[in-house]
Amino acid sequence: MTMAKRRQYLLTRTAGLLCLGTQLSLLPSTLHALTLPELVSTAERFDDREVVLNGTASEVHSQSSNYGDLYTTLTIVDQGQEITVFSFGNPKVKPGDRIEVRGVFRRVGHNQRATAPNKIEAWSISHTE
Repeated sequence: MTMAKRRQYLLTRTAGLLCLGTQLSLLPSTLHALTLPELVSTAERFDDREVVLNGTASEVHSQSSNYGDLYTTLTIVDQGQEITVFSFGNPKVKPGDRIEVRGVFRRVGHNQRATAPNKIEAWSISHTE
């Protein structure tokens, strides 16, 4: 795949996720928040599905892509387990914050450089408590 086609694919996918996230945020959610151990132990059940997860943020990193798009990666820790979260933008989260994440769970998450097991591509990150 050429760089131009890859960029177009990423922009289309991002736009789709943003539109989906906006539409879903306008609807009342029927999902209950999962615990991290529940999500990890039944990962195949939730693969490529919307999830809601509460936990404590750690290892928060915001940066820009090669194309200038701001994104954030962070780790959620809960009951001795952790999971990686990816989100476009800067959700103003710092380590130690209690947060709720809404997004699509991927048993195998991909980016340009690596493959990561158990990852959430979030469209909403909010503070709790």
